[in-house]
Amino acid sequence: MNRATTLLGGLAAIAIAIVFVVSFQPGGGSNQAQSGPECAAEVLGRCIKGRQYWATYRLIAGGRDETETQRERAKKQVLDGLIERELLLAEAKRLGISISEDELTGELRSGRMRFSLPATMLAAQQLPFARKNFKDAFIDRKTKAFSAEQYKKALGQFVQLSEDEYREFQRAELIAERMRFLIMERVRVSDAEAFDSFAEKETTAKVKYVKFDPQFYASRVDLSQAAIDGWADKNAADIDKDLEKRKAGLADGCREVSQIHVRILPAATEEERKQAHAKIDAAKARIEAGESFHDVAREMSDHGFTAADGGRLGCLTKTDAMAQVKAFDAAIFGAKEPGFVKEPVESPEGLHLFLVEKILTGADAEKAVRATIARSRYVASEARRLAGEAAKEVQAATKGGKTVEEALKAHLAALPKVERKPAGETPKPEGDKKPEGDKKPEGDKKPEGDKKPEGDKPKKDEPKKGDEPKKDEPKKGDEPKKDEPPAPAPAPTEPAVDLFAPTVDTSFAFTITEEPFPEADQAESPAAVAFGLEKQGDVAERLIPLRNGGFLLMVLEEKQAPSDEDWQKERAQYVDELRRDRQIEALIEYMKRLRATHQAEIKLNDEFFPKPAAASAKPEGSGAPPK
Repeated sequence: MNRATTLLGGLAAIAIAIVFVVSFQPGGGSNQAQSGPECAAEVLGRCIKGRQYWATYRLIAGGRDETETQRERAKKQVLDGLIERELLLAEAKRLGISISEDELTGELRSGRMRFSLPATMLAAQQLPFARKNFKDAFIDRKTKAFSAEQYKKALGQFVQLSEDEYREFQRAELIAERMRFLIMERVRVSDAEAFDSFAEKETTAKVKYVKFDPQFYASRVDLSQAAIDGWADKNAADIDKDLEKRKAGLADGCREVSQIHVRILPAATEEERKQAHAKIDAAKARIEAGESFHDVAREMSDHGFTAADGGRLGCLTKTDAMAQVKAFDAAIFGAKEPGFVKEPVESPEGLHLFLVEKILTGADAEKAVRATIARSRYVASEARRLAGEAAKEVQAATKGGKTVEEALKAHLAALPKVERKPAGETPKPEGDKKPEGDKKPEGDKKPEGDKKPEGDKPKKDEPKKGDEPKKDEPKKGDEPKKDEPPAPAPAPTEPAVDLFAPTVDTSFAFTITEEPFPEADQAESPAAVAFGLEKQGDVAERLIPLRNGGFLLMVLEEKQAPSDEDWQKERAQYVDELRRDRQIEALIEYMKRLRATHQAEIKLNDEFFPKPAAASAKPEGSGAPPK
C-alpha cells in the first residue's frame, strides 16, 4: 500500500513538472479560439494583435461600469500605449536589448502582469511602467505555492489569453519596460539645478491686499428709477430671457418682500451668535415700536446688495423663496396678508426678518418679477463696476507713491457717506411710524393741542425740580416688585461695522505652489502674480477677479528665501524629485520623436476604430472585448 502511494505521488509530481515545462517554454500550451480582427494596428510592419489589445483593455478597465465616452477614451489609451510599445521594441532590437527565457519565466511566475500605457499617462502616475499583481491568483490556496492549474485559470479570467499568447504578450512588455528604464536612466541633475528648484518652491512671499467687494459699493449705486430703466432698456433681451426661466414659478404669483439680514459666519463663536440674536431682536423691537422697516433695514441689515435700498428684495416667487431656505417659503408664503413677519428666520447665512408688502398674481406678478430682475441685475452690475473703478483708483494712487493704506483712506474719504446707526440703538420712532401694512389711521395721532409747551421741558442734563433723589436713597418706583422677572440685558450698542468695506490686510507667508486667496476666480493664480513682483512695495499690475464679482489688489510686503541650512536638509529629496521629473519629461520627448519619425508607418485597423460616419454601425471586433 505504501509503495503504491509513493508510486502514484511520484507520477503526479512528474505530471506537474511536464505541465510546468510545457506551459512556460516557447510554444507551450494550447491556443484558445480566436475572435475579432487579427490586428488592431500595424507599426513598422509588425502586427499589434487584437487579443493583446483586448487583454490590455481588460487590465485597464478592470470590469468597471463605464460610460461610452469612458470606454472610447480607454480604447484610445490602450492603442496609444501599444503603438509606443512597438516603437520601443524596434529601438530595443536596434540596440540589442532582449530578455532571456529564464528571466521571462521568473517574471511570469511572480504574478506581475505588465501592460503599456502612453508615456503621458505614466507621467501622471510618476511611474515608468504599468503593472498589476496577480500573484495570489497563481498560487494554490492550500499549499501557498505556485500552481500551474491556477495560473492557467487566472489567465482565462483576467486577460483571456492562452499560455503561449500570454508569454508572447509579457515578453514584449518586459523589453519595452527595459527600454523605458534605459531612456530615463541617462538623465542626470546637478546640485545647482536642484537648488534652483528648491529655492523656487520654498521661497515665501507675503502681500498686503485689499478686497473691493461689490456689496460695499451697492450702497453707492444710483437707485433712481430713471437709472434703473435706462440700464434695463439696454439689457432688455437678457432680462426677458431670465423672466422666461422664472415663469414656471409664477403659478402662485409673487410677493414683494423686504428683509433685514444679520450675518452669522459659519465659524462664529457662541458669543458671536448671541450678539447676532441680540441684534435681530433689537431690529424687531424697533419695528414693533413703530419705526419703518425700511429705515431699520438701512441701518442694521448686513445684506450689502439690499441694505441701502431698505432691504427690498423685490417680488419673489415660491421657487425663489425655496431656492434660499425652506423656512423662507414658510415665512413669506405662509403669511395670509401683507405685513411684518415677526419671527426671525435662520439660514446658513444668519438671521432674517421679513416684511411682506404686496401679494400679486397674474399679469401684475409677471410685471413685478420682471422689475425685480431688472433692479437686482442693475444693482449687481453697477456695484461691480464701482468696485472695479475703486480698485483701479487705489492701485494708481499706490503706484504714484502713496502707501496702500493712504491710498485706500483717501478713496474712502471721497465716497458719498452712507449713514449707519449703532446696531443696538433704539431711537424714539419718528412720527409714530408703523411697519408697512400695519399703519394706524391718521385719526390715531394725538392732536397738536396735547403737546406740552416748550417752557415745561427741563433743561438738558438738569433734573426736574423736586425730583432729586436723596443720597443713598433709591428713587421712588425703583423698588423691585415681588415676583417680577429681571429686565432683559441691553442690546449691544457698538457702532455698526460695514462687513464689506475694503480694508488693508496682510496675507500669511505662501509659496509659489500655494494659493493664498481661495475666493479668487478659478482661472486666476494670485500666487503667480505675487511672485512676479520683485521688491517690497511693488504693486501688482493685475487686479485679481474674485468669485463674488469683486477685485483684489496686491502689494508685495516681503519675499523670504530659504536658508542654506534648509537646503542641506532637503538637498537629497530635491535632487531625487527633480531627476524623476526630468526622467518623465525625457521619456515623453523620446516617444514624441519616435512617433513623429515613424508616423507614416503607423496604420490603424478601421474595424477597431471606425470612422465617425460609420460610428453607429458595429463591425465585428469593434465593440466590447470578445468573450
